[in-house]
Amino acid sequence: MVTEAREELRQLDALLYALMDDAIAAAEFWRDRTGGFSRRTYVRTVFALVEGTSHLLMTSALRFDELRGNSALTRKDRDFLLGETKKTTCDTFKSAVKVHAKARNLQLQTSFDGQGWEQFRNAMEIRHQITHPKSLEKLDITLDDLKVIESAMDFSRQVTAQFLQK
Repeated sequence: MVTEAREELRQLDALLYALMDDAIAAAEFWRDRTGGFSRRTYVRTVFALVEGTSHLLMTSALRFDELRGNSALTRKDRDFLLGETKKTTCDTFKSAVKVHAKARNLQLQTSFDGQGWEQFRNAMEIRHQITHPKSLEKLDITLDDLKVIESAMDFSRQVTAQFLQK
């Protein structure tokens, strides 16, 4: 079981690194080119990283909990980690962070009621307008929108960095 869990986590690490490489490449693509396509590509790519990070946190929380033996997680936590409860992308990220910290018995240093979380939620709305377009105007990503996206990605990096330090 330990060997299987390690292999699964190794695969998830590889996924996360591939998504990070994509986000870096998309940022370079956006900076080197003008136009809506490069901006939309960047936004879609960084949110693929967010969703991949959520998946990594959820899966590794399950594995940490299994390997510990004495579960720190509730049935509700496990149902969430197993995908048995539906949540928005924002709420999935938030819950993944909280449950991951709980599974590892770490004190969470993140507030989900401050400006960083608000920017994250605002950025998600920008993402939704281009992934579920209702008009041509909604496909336009402004420089102000990109600033919101960057602020949200800073928040995401700060949140996940605390798990890398332990």
